[in-house]
Amino acid sequence: MKQRYVRLRYDRELNNRWLKHWSEPGVGETITYRSLSAGRHGQMMERCTSTARKLANPGYAESRSSFESFQHFVCWSRGQYGYDLDNASWCLDKDILVIGNADYGPATCLFVPQELNKFFCTGGAQKLPYPDPAMSDIPFVGWSVSKQCFKVQCGKNNSSYFADPYEAHAWWQVQKIAMALQFRIKYSAHVRLVGALDERMERCLGDLRHGRLTPRF
Repeated sequence: MKQRYVRLRYDRELNNRWLKHWSEPGVGETITYRSLSAGRHGQMMERCTSTARKLANPGYAESRSSFESFQHFVCWSRGQYGYDLDNASWCLDKDILVIGNADYGPATCLFVPQELNKFFCTGGAQKLPYPDPAMSDIPFVGWSVSKQCFKVQCGKNNSSYFADPYEAHAWWQVQKIAMALQFRIKYSAHVRLVGALDERMERCLGDLRHGRLTPRF
């Protein structure tokens, strides 16, 4: 008999316990269903326990989980904003609320859409070395060989060029704050996310006013 696997966008409860997966007979096949939270929980635990994943992505090197069990994870998830909103494109994040946090837990995690997850990322496109090897790295500012000046990008199709790398970084700070304001309006019902956006905007604006660099939004 054939085996078929189906990923679901909802969770199923049986005898007061949430199921990770279950099987049902079909016509000439057995269908195994995997719940929404099983997929999310599995991805989280892989980041916390997989040596290969930690080596491939140093950002997960110290990752750990303080969720007591799968049951705990599901019960927490179902009370969070974004749990049931177009859940194919929403993901679990551990360090938007607390920068640099390594613990996946109820106090530090939230669900966010992919566009916000990318917005908060520390990195960006690979940067070409500056012409002067002794020059200190300016966050988010690279060098354009074709234009022979500094290039900075904020968002997918939003870039500019400058002769001064510090002016380039200041432009990035202004653009980042503007994008954050747009996201704040778009996701105004997501209270925990709005709080994180407000905190990051305030920090970035303070850096801009005092001529400081912002290494991470």
